[in-house]
Amino acid sequence: MRREGLELPRRYNKKIARSATDWDGDHHPPGGVGQTSPVECLLATAEPAPWCILAAMALKAGARSAICAIVLVLSLASVPSPSGAQAAPPPFGHWATTPPTEELYVYQNGLCAFYFQRRPRVQGRCSWDATSRGGILTITYPMPLEPGKVRYNIVWINRQTISVWGDIMHLQRG
Repeated sequence: MRREGLELPRRYNKKIARSATDWDGDHHPPGGVGQTSPVECLLATAEPAPWCILAAMALKAGARSAICAIVLVLSLASVPSPSGAQAAPPPFGHWATTPPTEELYVYQNGLCAFYFQRRPRVQGRCSWDATSRGGILTITYPMPLEPGKVRYNIVWINRQTISVWGDIMHLQRG
């Protein structure tokens, strides 16, 4: 039987519904025609009105949502809070290996440069994606079609020493 564009089944397997979650084998909600409330609609034995089907689905979805919300709140309550690990700061300054075959300049105005054997290899604007022990320094430089990007994996060893892709660099004075 069709009513207002909804496909409705002719009969249900269960004569009387015990609750809003009492569904028949064809996954149709129980209910009746012309009932005045969702509860009466769900307890009737005749075919349900379209609003009754929607009411039954809403009741079932509401119960599911409430259970999910309770489980989520209880699971979050039992998880210990993180220790508040701080992000590592950017490595501002002039860094070099010993002997100074590789050099890294990181300025606070957002410019960076990487030198190899005293010649610039990459220069441009830089960004810092911090982790707990270091981060990724990305140098963006101009290219004809689109900007180029070089990323350096940096790990802080101490205040005067960093590791750049495994190469140890020391902070230079002056």
